[in-house]
Amino acid sequence: MRYCDYLFGLAALVVRKEHYTFSMDSVAAFQAGLDAALETEDLARIAYAQFGLGFCLLWAGVPDRAEASLFLSLNQAEEAGVAFTQVLVLTYLSCLYRMLGDVVKARRFIERSLVASEQVDMPTYHAAAYANLAWLAWRAGQLHEAKTEAEQALATWEEYPYPFRWLAMWVLLAIHTKREELAEAVESAQSILHPSQRRQPGDLSVVLTTAVRAWQAGASDAARVALHQAVELAQMEGYL
Repeated sequence: MRYCDYLFGLAALVVRKEHYTFSMDSVAAFQAGLDAALETEDLARIAYAQFGLGFCLLWAGVPDRAEASLFLSLNQAEEAGVAFTQVLVLTYLSCLYRMLGDVVKARRFIERSLVASEQVDMPTYHAAAYANLAWLAWRAGQLHEAKTEAEQALATWEEYPYPFRWLAMWVLLAIHTKREELAEAVESAQSILHPSQRRQPGDLSVVLTTAVRAWQAGASDAARVALHQAVELAQMEGYL
């Protein structure tokens, strides 16, 4: 086994251990994988490793470094003609600009990822594009369109395991909360908290758990308050 393949395997273990909310130790592991890939002079492998580092930086909360790494990977993947890696990068650049609240740049990369994922038949990432379109619609106050696109994403993901279904679920939670549809909002909160999903950082998990427990205890007013707090916090953290 090549050393870089070993490091890729190690990075995969890190992903499972930290459940996609990465520490700087994880960043160091992905950087080591990139360093090893660079030694191979295989541009396709380098592009994928560069993507891995950018992906890790994004979910470690270092968006500026993530942006630089992902753009470098995109250029490398385009030069190497690796469509798979291009789709991955376009998807997570969309997420990056969503997290930053940059609607203009997010739309640009969402539209590109929508086309690219369809061309190479990657339904998981095609659905991610729809989840991010749902976010754009939510931000524009287009609740019906946002709900439709979020549900379209979730319908696709029923057939594919994906730890970022919360990209759509946060939009649905916000819509249901705004409409005072508390049972549906709590269901969305439970889906976000599901062990299959990326662990929500900071106080997001705490507030969502509070809402679910209050609802289960029959305290609908407390659940309502917690759900509205969750939406406000999600907006502050770049999830909505």
